[in-house]
Amino acid sequence: MEQTGKRKRLQINNISLVITIVLFVLMFLFGSVKYNNFLSLSTFLNLFNDNAYLMIAAIGATFVLISGGIDISIASTIAFTGVGSAYLLERGVPAFLVIILMLLAGIIVGCTQGALIHYFKLQPFIVTLAGQFLMRGLCVVISERSIPISDPFFKTMALGKVAVRLGEAKAWNGKIYYYVFILLIVFAVAVYTLRYTKFGRCLYALGGG
Repeated sequence: MEQTGKRKRLQINNISLVITIVLFVLMFLFGSVKYNNFLSLSTFLNLFNDNAYLMIAAIGATFVLISGGIDISIASTIAFTGVGSAYLLERGVPAFLVIILMLLAGIIVGCTQGALIHYFKLQPFIVTLAGQFLMRGLCVVISERSIPISDPFFKTMALGKVAVRLGEAKAWNGKIYYYVFILLIVFAVAVYTLRYTKFGRCLYALGGG
């Protein structure tokens, strides 16, 4: 009886993941039948190469959603850090310092919005909507023109890749860009935090309550 109960709980807890995997497989098979050369390792890896930054952002948003909140300022904050990075690099600020400053800027924006929501009992939607407009406005204040990034480190991280070869056929060859490994690290840290730390358990409890 105890094993049956565990199986039922396991099925319920993982049903969303199962549905997602099934839909992905069906869509991938449909694309493979519909389009030539779609069924390849390169196509699969490009899902990560093209969307790694979105996945990293989604991981952060997942923490907010689990807690029962919402954040619609994330896209504008990403835009602000991008414009800010380009602006500082153009003026000769070292790449490692730019990265630290932009991460701190993102943390400050998030903590400020969180403090307004928590201490002043404001609606997350309203606060993050204001944050969205603020970050958009700051992007225009920093620069109204497109600023190219030519820093060697940024170019290496954006364009550097590792070849993956699983066979002689072209369909079994592909590439993974360096920033995908950053995604995997962020994902591993997020999973560990949510599953095996007190903070993660409190986050689920807060959202459940």
